[in-house]
Amino acid sequence: MASYSAIAAKIMKSFRSVFLVCSILLFFCLGHSSSDDSNSSKLQDRQGKEAYATLITTKEYIQGAIVLSRIVKSTDEERPFIALVLDELLLNLGGSAIRRTLEDNGIEVVPVPRVKRPTGAGALSYPNYATTYSKLFVWNLTAYRLVLYLDADLLPLSSLAPLFDRDVDVVAAVPDISLPDHFNSALVLLRPNLLHLQRLLALSSSLEPYDGGDQGLLNEFFNNNSAWYESHSSNRLGLELNLPVVLSRLHPRSWLRTLPRAKVIHFSGGPDRRPWGIAGAVDPSVAAAALVWHAVLCKRCFDVNGTRRSGRAGGRGSCLRADQVRKLIALPVNNAMAVRSMGPAAFKAKVKEILQDE
Repeated sequence: MASYSAIAAKIMKSFRSVFLVCSILLFFCLGHSSSDDSNSSKLQDRQGKEAYATLITTKEYIQGAIVLSRIVKSTDEERPFIALVLDELLLNLGGSAIRRTLEDNGIEVVPVPRVKRPTGAGALSYPNYATTYSKLFVWNLTAYRLVLYLDADLLPLSSLAPLFDRDVDVVAAVPDISLPDHFNSALVLLRPNLLHLQRLLALSSSLEPYDGGDQGLLNEFFNNNSAWYESHSSNRLGLELNLPVVLSRLHPRSWLRTLPRAKVIHFSGGPDRRPWGIAGAVDPSVAAAALVWHAVLCKRCFDVNGTRRSGRAGGRGSCLRADQVRKLIALPVNNAMAVRSMGPAAFKAKVKEILQDE
């Protein structure tokens, strides 16, 4: 009888040991799962408080906003894309159609007023700079902790989501090629702040910036006495994140040296260098980038030969799948040798092949 009792005791002891081990394992498994769920929730919450934004002051820039949003959303579905739209565009005839087109493309519309420049500032700049002060209202997007502002004449070639991981003091931007100790305002990672907006608006009414546009004003505010230039290195981004096509004309060798690392092409250099109105002789890689831009805008704007033709852009019917957009921006736009060796016809054929992939 005693032997049976001893055996039973050993069995119970073994059972308790197994139960204890299982309990510990279950605790760690649940704890790890809970931790993963918590981290995932925190990431989603953080992404919900971060956004992309652009500015639309003319009907041409509507096209740029659509291209930007399609590329951004093809690589980052979590963060919203916001368009600051000049309110007079929305109030004029056709304003409701503009809003509908943008919203159909997943763009959140935020009307903003025209901000007047001081007398004399216009003589220093391009005519299209007359409305760029409205960009200041990106600092009004205080529902978000971080906003990546993008001019509508940019062509991203890869995901920009990693930029939100940077430790930004006030603004992060790329040095301007003409004034390296100043930043270019076409791509700016910023922390929205109402006080900054109020001070910028106050400064805008009196200061005549060096370029007659928002870039001069923003540098006067954030880079006074080289404050931005001498700040933490995380506030200074590489040229590959805002590579201006004007460099291909001003310094072709510098353009070719930087191009392979390019993550964002900037169609800068005047109205005839914008992707929707590019004219004259351009570097083959610039022409290839413009072709990709048009393909992302409207898949139906290409005839059987792969050349661009007129057509309604931006509606639901012309939308590409995210994988098609990713394939388009993955084309060797930033490989000058590949573009030259392919030639325009072969490059157009590659674009057409992606567009026809139903």
